[in-house]
Amino acid sequence: MLKKFFRRHCVVAKILPNFEAVLFIDADIGVVNPKRRIEEYMDSNFDVVFYDRFYNWEITAGSYIVRNTSFAVKFLENFAKFETRLPESFHGTDNGGLHLYVAEVLYPSHPRIKKCEQVYQRSANYDDLFSFEACIRSILGPKTDFDRIRIMHKGTGWSRDNWLTNSLWNAERDFMIHGWKTNQYLRTPMDPGIIESSRGAWYNPLVGPIMLEKCSPSNSSWDYDPRLITPTSRIKKKLDDFEREIDKSQILSLARISKFL
Repeated sequence: MLKKFFRRHCVVAKILPNFEAVLFIDADIGVVNPKRRIEEYMDSNFDVVFYDRFYNWEITAGSYIVRNTSFAVKFLENFAKFETRLPESFHGTDNGGLHLYVAEVLYPSHPRIKKCEQVYQRSANYDDLFSFEACIRSILGPKTDFDRIRIMHKGTGWSRDNWLTNSLWNAERDFMIHGWKTNQYLRTPMDPGIIESSRGAWYNPLVGPIMLEKCSPSNSSWDYDPRLITPTSRIKKKLDDFEREIDKSQILSLARISKFL
C-alpha cells in the first residue's frame, strides 16, 4: 500500500523526458472550467511547481507541474526514494515526507530541520503530523519562490478542494476541483448553500448526460448546473474567512513542537 504513493512520483520522473512538461494530478481531481489552461501556472523560471493545500498548511503532494529539466527529473527520483527514509511513526506517506524532503533540498544546512525531524519521528496522529509540517513551514517562511521550485499560495493554484465552498464555483476563478470521488457523490439539492455539508460530499457541476463522443479540445460548450455557480465575491469571502482561521491554527500547531524536543 505504501509503495504506490512514492512509485507514482518515480513514474513521472521516468516519463518526464518525453514531454515538455507534466501535470501530475490525483485521480479525484477534475476540470470544471475547460476554458482555463495549465500554461497559466507554468513559468520558465521554475522547474517544479506545487501549491498549498487550502484547509491546512501542507504543500500538496497530490498535484504538481514539472518541466523537462535535469533538476526536475532528479528532484522526483530522489523524492520517490524518500520512501526508504520514512520514520516508524504517523508519517503521512508522501505528503508528510515531501515537507522534510523539500526543506532539505532548499536549505540543506538549516539548523532547525533536525528539530522538525524529531517531531516527525515521534508523530503519533494528525495533530503531531501537522505540527511537524508547521515546523517545516516556519523554515520556508511566507515566500513562494525558491530558486527552481515554486510553492503557490493557497487559493492561487490550479485546483482547490470541492468542499470548501460546498461544490459552488465560478468560471472567473476556478479551473480544477479536487475531491470528486464516485462513492461520495450526492444529488444536488435545490439550494445547496456555500457552507459545506461534509468534507467528502460533492455535487455534479454539469447537467444532463455526458456524451464522450463530443469530448475534444475544441468543445468547451459544457452544460452547467446554475445552482452551483455563484459570484466570485461570495467564494472569496468564504475562502478568506477560512484562511484566517487556518493561520491561527498553524500558529497553535507550531507551538506544540516544544513537547517533542
